[in-house]
Amino acid sequence: MNQYLEQRLKPFVNYYQDNWSELLPMMDYAQLTLPHSSIGMSPFEARNGFKARTSFDWTTPELSAPELTSDRARQRVQLIQDSWKLARDMMARSQARMIKSANAHRREVDFDVEDYVWLNTKYWNTARPCLKLDNNNSGPFKIVAKVGNSFRLKLPASMKINPVMSPDKLRKSARDPLPGQVNKPEDPVEIAGDIKYKVEEILAV
Repeated sequence: MNQYLEQRLKPFVNYYQDNWSELLPMMDYAQLTLPHSSIGMSPFEARNGFKARTSFDWTTPELSAPELTSDRARQRVQLIQDSWKLARDMMARSQARMIKSANAHRREVDFDVEDYVWLNTKYWNTARPCLKLDNNNSGPFKIVAKVGNSFRLKLPASMKINPVMSPDKLRKSARDPLPGQVNKPEDPVEIAGDIKYKVEEILAV
């Protein structure tokens, strides 16, 4: 709510910012009567079952409230319950969309304690002049413990950061080379009972 009010106050507050308290009732009325995408209606309508009256309404309001009969009371209650049901359905759809959007950028955790992982350097200062040219990951570091859904890493003493990291900042480090990354030494050739090797390079004389 505070973030919402801050965003709405910025365009209207004066240069000295001493009139923001006078604008709060108007802002509160606006957020209460404007439709919210998450519930498909305004909070006022969800609470009362009908839309709030605004200065744009051309119909003349009734000066005296009509007599509240049992039928009108049941209709009013049913109207409010229908609004609540619609709001719940809209919120469920909105949450489902948010979950789908968030999961699109997530992946299953494929590492655990004793594994080695790379640490994303995006969220901490490496003291290098240009972050764009800095390494995206640092490590590999060993996972020594699991803390809730996060992992504690064995970091060098020079890194003055919290060693407990969330999984989204970690990537598993492959301890085995990729196929073709390291060439397997050739088997020695046996000639007349003696093992011979092929010289690749003379290192010293």
